[in-house]
Amino acid sequence: MRRSARTVATVLLVAALGAAALPAAADPGHPGHPGQPGGAGASPVLPVLPGSAAPAAEEALETATRVLEGDALPGDASPTVALRDLALALPALRGTDRREAEAALARPDARPTDPRDPVAPEGSAPYTTKPEVNCTKNVCVHHVTSGNDRPPAGWERTTLDVVQQVWDHHVGTLGYRAPLFDGARGGDRKFDVYLKDLGSLGGQGYYGYCAPEIPGGRRASAPRTAPGYCVLDDDFAKDEFGGVPLDTLRVTAAHEFFHAVQYAYDFAEDRWLLEATATWIEEQFADDVDDNRQYLFASQLRRPRTSLDFFDYGSSTPYGNWVFFEHLSQRFGRGVVKAVWRRAGDFRGAPDQHSTAAVRSVVAARKVAFPTLFAQYAAAGTVPAQSYSEGAAWPRTPVKGSWTLRLGKRGTGQVATRLAHLSSTSWDVRRGALPGRWRLLLRVDGPGRATSPAAHALVHLRGGEVQRRVVRLDRSGGARVRLPFHTGVTKVTVTLANASTRYRCGRGTEWSCRGVPLDDGARYRFSVYAVR
Repeated sequence: MRRSARTVATVLLVAALGAAALPAAADPGHPGHPGQPGGAGASPVLPVLPGSAAPAAEEALETATRVLEGDALPGDASPTVALRDLALALPALRGTDRREAEAALARPDARPTDPRDPVAPEGSAPYTTKPEVNCTKNVCVHHVTSGNDRPPAGWERTTLDVVQQVWDHHVGTLGYRAPLFDGARGGDRKFDVYLKDLGSLGGQGYYGYCAPEIPGGRRASAPRTAPGYCVLDDDFAKDEFGGVPLDTLRVTAAHEFFHAVQYAYDFAEDRWLLEATATWIEEQFADDVDDNRQYLFASQLRRPRTSLDFFDYGSSTPYGNWVFFEHLSQRFGRGVVKAVWRRAGDFRGAPDQHSTAAVRSVVAARKVAFPTLFAQYAAAGTVPAQSYSEGAAWPRTPVKGSWTLRLGKRGTGQVATRLAHLSSTSWDVRRGALPGRWRLLLRVDGPGRATSPAAHALVHLRGGEVQRRVVRLDRSGGARVRLPFHTGVTKVTVTLANASTRYRCGRGTEWSCRGVPLDDGARYRFSVYAVR
């Protein structure tokens, strides 16, 4: 699900006020937060910690109930993730807990048949009156004509048209698997969307959500694919969401429908991949809206030392990291994201790889070493205007340090840092008063090749041109290269990256494959000297 409008606005305000406004427990850049070893000025000493433990079944129920009542705590999941996790936890629940979970997962047109049945949370509560249904060839939109969930006149038709356009785009133009048929749920086999007043829900304000419907009695060995349905706000009023209602509908429908598409690949896939790719596809369907830029402040563009697969229920980072898939798609074409999902899929003929393994396989199939690509991606964030088609409007990755070399100080000395997996750090080396012809000698001393270290350099020329140089590390993680540093060079940016995708899987964390990263905290050293 897309982050709530109020949550994003609050975090943007906090970001504007500065990190000091956040308590340590809530600060996603705090050095003690697993996988997020702090910002550009953080200590180079990185704690090696696993991600937060995945919620138990009872916690999943409590979280989903709070979220759908509009009483979410700061660290709670979005409705989509909360309901996905609750659906996964359903087999472990019994008695009243099981019935409450089933009520929370039920569609809004499901009416209780027994007064003793649990009352569903407000966000997924049954309609109080019989809904009307409008359909196209693939989609049905359900809405009521009275009560709080009643949309403005004609909005149901607008929603129907937009969701059908999204279907045509995702399934038709881009070629993704269609959402699985849901049998007779919703009245027929078409994909169902329900309109509810989510924007005024409690103190949260949600755009929408999409829930999987995992078959009861499913065998553990059965493919992890399932149909789903979506619930969208009933008007996307500007006073609740801040944007043009039709624009907000378009990006929300693109995002939420893609979750239903993902359930046709693997409903249990890693959370960061679910949200990063769903936010990326907003850009593909509604490129003119640019609503997903609001999440970039939390992405690796601004937090390069945060692991790419970091997921925390209260963070916008997984949404902001759609920029990684934008990097892939601008380099290899839009089909690269579909290729990742096919590698991650759990259906007949699909490899069923976890998220980062799927990404690495897809990159390798394009004859590019993943560490090289990851360092290039990390370096590109320092010059987004020169790296992305719309990058001039994006935030720039901050550097950790900067030096100006001159005759009296021609080197940086040895610089050391530690990096979490799938993270990076960059530094600027500027050209000061150095008469005559000079070159820059860069020495890198990283961990061994098995841990996937990588380095990249950007040579900035007067006039704005940027030359990109891959720094090839040897088996021991070392390199010694000379870079241009003549009078036409203004600075050189050095990027070091930990591109490790090695995990001890199945340990109940929020990293890829719910595993513990094996190469966090690896030490990197480099030095730069101006030489003749």
